[in-house]
Amino acid sequence: MATKAQELALGYGSETAIIDMLGFVAPVLALIPTDGSVVEAAAGSTSKNAEGTVINTPEDEEGMKTPVIKLRPGLVLIEGLRGRDGRPVAVCMENLYDGPVRLYPGMSPYHLLTVLLVVLGLTFGSSAVLALAVSFPVDASVAKNCLALGAVGGALVLLAACTGYRVHSAYAKGRSQQDRS
Repeated sequence: MATKAQELALGYGSETAIIDMLGFVAPVLALIPTDGSVVEAAAGSTSKNAEGTVINTPEDEEGMKTPVIKLRPGLVLIEGLRGRDGRPVAVCMENLYDGPVRLYPGMSPYHLLTVLLVVLGLTFGSSAVLALAVSFPVDASVAKNCLALGAVGGALVLLAACTGYRVHSAYAKGRSQQDRS
């Protein structure tokens, strides 16, 4: 995300827009990507500043108006980046960490199973430890039960490691296919 923001700050694939901060602070002049991922308002719209007065968008040299973008969930405003001329600029872009998790083919049947097996294994293991702690002068029957709980928990964690490896290999295969295309 930092690399993408720096590219936009340097002017690669970006244009100037006014970011409406929803009346909390004064609007900010920022760079946005030209791929259409941020633009929601039609060019030439108006915005209100913190005092409630209407701000008309300035016209560029070509006579086009600067778009006004309302800051909404899914967008992030990054300030303090250095532009091409060395001056600080603000960049508004999609929050890349806010997107849905991508599951490659072969991952979906195993990722939930892996999490379930880890949780169950750790539950059995912690139950064995708690049972030992509660019945401290340990007798033979408590030791057998705790050993059984620990063995079941260990087996479940080993199964989780196997399914986790399958999830990881499906992820690696999906990433390599995506990188090739």
